[in-house]
Amino acid sequence: MVVTAMFADLRGFSQAAASLSPQGLIQLLNEYFSPLTDLILAQGGTLDKYVADSLMAFWGAPLPQPDHARRACQTALALQELIARLARERHSQGLPSLGLRLGLHSGPAVAGNVGSHDRFNYTILGDTVNVASRLEGANRVFGTDTILSDATRIRAGSGFLVRELDTVQVHGRLQALTIFELLPDNPETPPTVWLSLFKAGRLAYLKGDWPLACRCFEEVLHHKPQDGPALLYLERCREFQATPPPPGWNGTTLLDGK
Repeated sequence: MVVTAMFADLRGFSQAAASLSPQGLIQLLNEYFSPLTDLILAQGGTLDKYVADSLMAFWGAPLPQPDHARRACQTALALQELIARLARERHSQGLPSLGLRLGLHSGPAVAGNVGSHDRFNYTILGDTVNVASRLEGANRVFGTDTILSDATRIRAGSGFLVRELDTVQVHGRLQALTIFELLPDNPETPPTVWLSLFKAGRLAYLKGDWPLACRCFEEVLHHKPQDGPALLYLERCREFQATPPPPGWNGTTLLDGK
């Protein structure tokens, strides 16, 4: 069956946990996981598992959902909106707040009950799960909150604001894939100008025109200070200006982290 898998990780949890008692640690996790889980289930998602400060969910199983990718993207936007609201509420109370990193990928998967005769859980297995997990981790590289694959973007259909980030090869997978940042419906900064500048910078980067690419990414930062992807590409361009990439370079980035 074809599904959309989502991995979610609470950003900043380790730092917050360092100052909490064991009871406070559990309370913090539950205060976040409870509304996140409710939202996922309300969107028809299947909650797979919690692992420390992360969770895994998917759409398209056990019952078929032709719009599984669209549901997952809508859920991702709603989750980020929820996280922002929780952050405001906790900040007003003087409490630590957390962010959320999300990775989404659509593709074939094996679904079923996995475990022992007495203890098992319904889960999905396969390359789709691995890629979704890697894309969640890729947010650390790009300084983003939500990354989805081209497969998810295409299946989700129109109506979503995305930014093409890179073509990457993830650990454990030979085939490269194009990845996108899923942007909120109502961003604080109007995206038209800086998205066009970022796209122009990417084109210049892929052509090896480092000076032009640098100027484009600097302009992005003028409109959107501290933009993670622009900062990353600006650093890459400056490194390539000093030491050009090897012959045959095609712009693909190796993501070897989880």
